[in-house]
Amino acid sequence: MSISSFNAKHAPLAPQAPGLLPLTSKSLGALWAIAALALAIAAFAGAGISARFENPAFVVLALTCVAFVFLHGMMRYSLKVMLVFLVITSFWALFWENLSVFTGFPFGWYHYDDSFGPKLLQAPYFLTVAYFQYVYLAWTMAHIVLGRYTNKIEGAWTFVLPLVATFIIVMFDNVFDPYNSTMVGHYVWHSGGAYFGVPFSNYLGWYLCTWTMFQSFALYKHWTQTRSEPEPTVLFEPSYWLANVATYLSWLVLFLVKGFTVDPTITLHTMDGLTWNEAALLQTAGIIGIATMGFIALLSLLKILALREVPQNHRR
Repeated sequence: MSISSFNAKHAPLAPQAPGLLPLTSKSLGALWAIAALALAIAAFAGAGISARFENPAFVVLALTCVAFVFLHGMMRYSLKVMLVFLVITSFWALFWENLSVFTGFPFGWYHYDDSFGPKLLQAPYFLTVAYFQYVYLAWTMAHIVLGRYTNKIEGAWTFVLPLVATFIIVMFDNVFDPYNSTMVGHYVWHSGGAYFGVPFSNYLGWYLCTWTMFQSFALYKHWTQTRSEPEPTVLFEPSYWLANVATYLSWLVLFLVKGFTVDPTITLHTMDGLTWNEAALLQTAGIIGIATMGFIALLSLLKILALREVPQNHRR
């Protein structure tokens, strides 16, 4: 199946389940346009052309990814399911973040500044948007890596998919947390930490926090799906999955570019009294990102290429 097979009127390739956006050249084109925009914003923000626009560009990138996620998700699931996904990620994000600010569990002791805007107790509402797009991108990458081109979640996959997705999203956190905390100060670790001012406990907390999101959604899908539920045509369109890989990589592009555009003499200080080099922080994030996120993206590309070779009548 290929985008080139669509007719001039952009009609769907096959009947779609109720509530889904149809798979057409227009819908796929829009998906790729948003993915390309995310990559462009990431490159712009990373290049540091103007410090005045750096933080707004970061927010715009997150919102662009949210737009991508909604469009991508509504071609696969439905608006109702995507709203459930948003509610699940938002609930757990605000729950775990507030719990840790007040008790130190599970991430460690820290607090947010006011740069992310209004808060529910001590956790910014913006976290609901941030987690939503991170989690969906990682959830979809897990499907690709495992070759699960299906909406059905049955048997062991109910627990395997959330586990793999959790490891994929923590790879992402390894890349951006030192930047968000030590470099720009969106949140401050009270006792610093070994990884450019970020404590080891933060990453253990991310495993727990994001796993609850993935597992909750997997159980929701498992309990609400029906055996007669049709599989959307889009699940067998390679370019649909490739667009997710491209958007997932936009965050890595930001740090790769930024690591070579900052002043290499700038230093940063954390609450534990240690001094860190800003360029080293960003370039280390880039190195880790290539070895983790980059590897997942490469593996996903190979899996998607294998999907192209599956005969049409064997796709399930």
